[in-house]
Amino acid sequence: MKSFFAPGRTELAGNHTDHQKGRVLASAVDKGIHAAVEPNFDNVARIRSAGFPDMSINLLDLDVHPEEFGSSEALVRGVAAAMYDIGASFGGFDATLESELSAGSGLSSSAAFAVLMCRIFNGLYNNSELEPQAIARIARQAENLHFGKPCGLMDQLACALGKAVYIDFLTGEITPVNADFSRMGLTLCLTDTGGSHAGLDTSYARIPADMRYIASFFGKELLGEVDPAEFYAKKWNTADRPVRRAKHFFDENAR
Repeated sequence: MKSFFAPGRTELAGNHTDHQKGRVLASAVDKGIHAAVEPNFDNVARIRSAGFPDMSINLLDLDVHPEEFGSSEALVRGVAAAMYDIGASFGGFDATLESELSAGSGLSSSAAFAVLMCRIFNGLYNNSELEPQAIARIARQAENLHFGKPCGLMDQLACALGKAVYIDFLTGEITPVNADFSRMGLTLCLTDTGGSHAGLDTSYARIPADMRYIASFFGKELLGEVDPAEFYAKKWNTADRPVRRAKHFFDENAR
């Protein structure tokens, strides 16, 4: 029996900037998802987690299943598919999970779960040779293609790196941040609002789409490639949602 862990993450600054090649400050937290795992020879991932139905995923079927969008099954299948794409090994396992991350808590439980699945495959079948950045990219692909969430890479990188980091997605710079929050007198407090991400997929997808729409006015694909001075020089109608979202991006990036 082997043990694996993936932490949740908190966003310190840089809201909806990562998918536009912006800058972020993010940090892993000390709560996450624990897994006790044994490999099997069935090419099936069997997962048991308290409070959730048992899962059984056939790893010989790596196709995207639209009916699985938003589900944990999609993330398991998506991680295996991404491992296959890069030539990494994967195989069946039996796992018992214990999560400290409630769904919709804002600690990126989906990214933590995807990173955990990659760590399981990495540890069982790849001698733990995959680096954290590769794990993050695999987890993101699983979320984008199989889970149906058009997210950037911030969540997965923070979970995979397991520390506070500054990331510039335009230049590729990743710098650890020496932040001892307890010595600063800071504590992250969570409030259970009873909210859920369910049903927000379309609204979420509209955010990067709106930002790319504004970037297209400057002949660019993403807002991180646009000169902020050129954006602010135009006379925009701030009643337009895409304009407000673009302004949010530039304000967040500057902050």
